[in-house]
Parts: sequence; C-alpha cells; structure tokens
Amino acid sequence: MGWRHEILVAAHSAATRTSLKAWFAATRYNLTVTSSFHEGRDRLSLASPDLLVTEVKLGEYNGLQLAARARQMGTPAIVIGPPDIVLERDAEQLDALYVSTVRKNDLLAIVEHVLALHASEASDGGWGAAAPQPDPTCRFLSARRTTWPPSMPGRSTLSN
Repeated sequence: MGWRHEILVAAHSAATRTSLKAWFAATRYNLTVTSSFHEGRDRLSLASPDLLVTEVKLGEYNGLQLAARARQMGTPAIVIGPPDIVLERDAEQLDALYVSTVRKNDLLAIVEHVLALHASEASDGGWGAAAPQPDPTCRFLSARRTTWPPSMPGRSTLSN
C-alpha cells in the first residue's frame, strides 16, 4: 500500500476533534488525536509525526507552544484558530501555517501542500531552500500564513 504520513492532531474542543477525525477518515494519513497540550507534547516527542495540526487554544497552554516544539524537531505545523493578526504573526515566526475558518477540502489541500513543501525543503537541503512551485490545487496558498473569509470575531470554525 505504500508509506503513509503520520499526522498528530491536538485539539481541546471535542467538536474540532470529531470533525478532524471524520475529515481524515477517508485519507491515506495515519492520524493520532490528542485533547490537551500535555498529551500533544508527549505524542510529539514519542511519535515524531510528519505534521502537527493543532488548535491555538489548548486549555492553559496553546498550539503555538506545540508548534514551537514541532519546529525544534523539524516537524511542520498547522495552527487552527480565530482570525487574529498577532497569532498569525507569531505562527509565521515559528514557520507554522495559521488558518482560520477551515473547510474540509481546504484543510486537506493545505495538509497535502505543507507535506509536499516540507518534503521538498528536506530534499533540497532543509529550510531556506528555494520554494517549489505550488500545486495548482493549492494556488490560494501564496504564503505560509493563510486565512479564509472571516468568521465571527474570536471564534475559529470548522465547516464541511
């Protein structure tokens, strides 16, 4: 069947965990889902996943802290949160992609793009190498930081 990417999801919200599990169910990814920063941190250290997808709000901690740990390990990260320019800037400084108002097909395309970009960067000698031409299906990803049409202020949304 071939090699399957390992994706770690850290989501405090039960609704987000349920949605992400359903969205990834029919994909070729192996998914590990955690519900807290501590679980996510432990799984990140043990499993060494190919990608981290995390909510920005993880109880008393946040997904940016997990993204920083992932970056130290060479694992790319996608952070899902409400539209917030400060959080977007913080994620960008961590080389993480910050997204809000995420739809199923958009997120799956973003995951494909981030994994392909990371593989290309790794094969080209690491971060800072020339960026590959984006996949036409991901033409909306002209930068690492992306937001979708705004939702209600202060709320992250997942929609089919």
